Amino acid sequence: MKRILISLASLVLILAAASPAMAQTNSPAEAAPSTNDPVRLDLASFQIIAQHNIFDPNRRARSNFTGPAPRPVQVDYFTFNGGGEVNHKRTAFFTGSSFRYSGRYSVNDTIGGYKIAEIDPGFDYVKLSASSNQFIKLEVMDQMRRSDSGPWSLVVNAPPEPDAKPVVAASDTPSNSPPASAGGGEDDIIKKLMLKREKENAK
Repeated sequence: MKRILISLASLVLILAAASPAMAQTNSPAEAAPSTNDPVRLDLASFQIIAQHNIFDPNRRARSNFTGPAPRPVQVDYFTFNGGGEVNHKRTAFFTGSSFRYSGRYSVNDTIGGYKIAEIDPGFDYVKLSASSNQFIKLEVMDQMRRSDSGPWSLVVNAPPEPDAKPVVAASDTPSNSPPASAGGGEDDIIKKLMLKREKENAK
């Protein structure tokens, strides 16, 4: 009888020691939400559908580039289009990327930092003088070009520029050039010169 009482007492002590561990093991399960509880969805939960909808005709590929947009390159140019007599004065005609580089110029006028040193009597070329006393010869449809205010470079027989500013009025010409001749014949001269050059290139 005494042995039975000792065994029961030992069993009670073992159960008493095991009960705290069982309580710790069961507490997370009791704290976990039931899988049967309703899940609340907000608007952000549905955005993945719009982002990955392959049937969306307006869908575009997403870019990971987050840096600043590249700065566009500033290009300046002026093209020699020939010349003519304006008010009995030999004159060269230029079209360029802006009105600063478009107009009619005479000897000693300045364009793009270059002084016009010579205009051919037949208007087939002009000579530009730089500050270094070097000369650049521009024939008809030759062009001076630069990027981002860098150094000018010569482009021989440049194709017509679609955004070139035409010489159409006296206000478009430099202030040191003579006034436009009456009848607006200057614009006609440029058109004829350009057509002549196109025919020569087509041969």
